[in-house]
Amino acid sequence: MLFGDPMNNSNFKNIVITVAGSTPQILTETLYDLIIQRKLKIDRIIIITTRHGKEVFEQRLLDNKNGQFYKFCAEFEIPSYKIQIDFVVIKSEKGEELFDIRSKDDNRLAANCIVKTIRDNTKDENVRIFASIAGGRKTMSTFMGYAMQLYGRKQDKLFHVLVAPETLESNRYFYFPPANGKDVIFKDRQGKVITVPYKQIKISNAEIPFIRLREILPFIHGPMEMEYEDLVNLTQKEITEAFVPTLKLDFKNLAVIVKWREQVWNVKLKPIDFAFYCYMLKQRSIVNSEGNPHEKAIQELYLKVRPDVDKEDRTAIPSFKHEDLIDSRPRINRQIKEVVTFDKIHQFLIIQSQQKHRIPTYYIKLPESNII
Repeated sequence: MLFGDPMNNSNFKNIVITVAGSTPQILTETLYDLIIQRKLKIDRIIIITTRHGKEVFEQRLLDNKNGQFYKFCAEFEIPSYKIQIDFVVIKSEKGEELFDIRSKDDNRLAANCIVKTIRDNTKDENVRIFASIAGGRKTMSTFMGYAMQLYGRKQDKLFHVLVAPETLESNRYFYFPPANGKDVIFKDRQGKVITVPYKQIKISNAEIPFIRLREILPFIHGPMEMEYEDLVNLTQKEITEAFVPTLKLDFKNLAVIVKWREQVWNVKLKPIDFAFYCYMLKQRSIVNSEGNPHEKAIQELYLKVRPDVDKEDRTAIPSFKHEDLIDSRPRINRQIKEVVTFDKIHQFLIIQSQQKHRIPTYYIKLPESNII
């Protein structure tokens, strides 16, 4: 089995997509495991890199005479012409190829490039992606992982190539185990001759399980191509909204009934707090300044909550002045937090406050559509 799929599955066109820097040997090591050890047919290779990375790959891997990719294919009798190799070089806003990734803006361009490459190549259901995070700068590997979370399908795989022993890992002289089974001999930077017995060489692609969000994020299949940062923000919004509860007002029992999935909580409030909370749910946001204009409206709501109160007896109707609301808000929030045991949804239920020039603005985050 290859990453959970049959090795002889010929229904897919297999594409290796890798982020890469100045260590081109990760590609031949990856291909050794996929093609030689796992008997998988690779149809195309896409290398996402910088201008410098492309130059290194072309010089050390793809040179017609000495390129290690062609040596690999020759040693293992692989028809190299059947494997399409494409570079996707990260470019600036002006279309210029980046030599390296150094700045915040460079990282943004790299993220957008990687996301676009994965998005474009996951449109075809007959394609299976093997995405490698082994090369390039660490931010590139991170962006590759996020891109696969957003666009990866069931058949697509994310992996990292592992090489043992340690002397061969990221070694510029080692590209793949020799087909003849001989020991690997090379000189280190100090000129010392190093011999690695063939039997000790181990190469494998470790699959990295990842969460596939493609089918649960509605904007993924939209016609517009979004930037990486926008995708992250929209994804966070979708995840946050998954924690939004529904709220039902029970006027008879002066209770706020909160429901999230299968959980139900019954929050009972004092009449004055219930009236104020209902008013906040209706208004969404109010400025609680001295001499605020909300008192009369909240009093009218209070009389609906307490129909037994004599409307003509003004002493029986509580005030809802500036200082009264200041006292009521923490009482309501405290009662909600005591009853609703799942703290992740408190943010949608409590009356939030933010101040400007010492004048508080109260608001509730719960969407109006979630209120019954």
